[in-house]
Amino acid sequence: MRPLIAAIAVGLLVAGCYQETQRPRDAYVPKTHAQQLNNQAMDALKADRNDEAVQLLSQAVEEDPRFAQAYVNKAVALGRLGRFEETLGLLATATQLEPDLADAYLFRGVFAERLQKTDDALNSYAKAATLLTAKMKETPAPDLATSRAIALYLGTGKVQGLEAFNAVLAQYPDYSRARFLREKIQQGDRAYFMWWVADQDSR
Repeated sequence: MRPLIAAIAVGLLVAGCYQETQRPRDAYVPKTHAQQLNNQAMDALKADRNDEAVQLLSQAVEEDPRFAQAYVNKAVALGRLGRFEETLGLLATATQLEPDLADAYLFRGVFAERLQKTDDALNSYAKAATLLTAKMKETPAPDLATSRAIALYLGTGKVQGLEAFNAVLAQYPDYSRARFLREKIQQGDRAYFMWWVADQDSR
């Protein structure tokens, strides 16, 4: 896997870092061992050990069935293995547990698009963008703004996607991830935004 692509995918979306670092006071806290398993799975994903990540995340949700982010991360790992149908159920469970889990909807959009479920994909992208907009009002952050820009691009197309990325860079001019992804949109490289759930294309 190309290192830059891996860094963007795992760092920006997979780990769900903003849920971890900006967790509301009354939010559910995963069990310690389940969190440890999730963290080990993130290391495995970064190293492209997707089967290992699936096993670790299966253990994590068995240990703590209410650990919503672990379901999202397991869906991502399965998506990298091309097992798209299995991902939708996991993401549905995640959003039942945490209805405002924006990355679950963003990934659902990508998996649904891979399965040619266009309406589901568009609805999921729109929901992700709405949730991310609300989160940005509470706690502005470049990762949140970039994830929102991705959701808008995938859900509405190049024009709104570029507008969203321009807004990110106006606020965070030194944020290299947003600049890199905006260039991909300008190049018409929509497939790039799909790679992190169907990684076979880059092998």
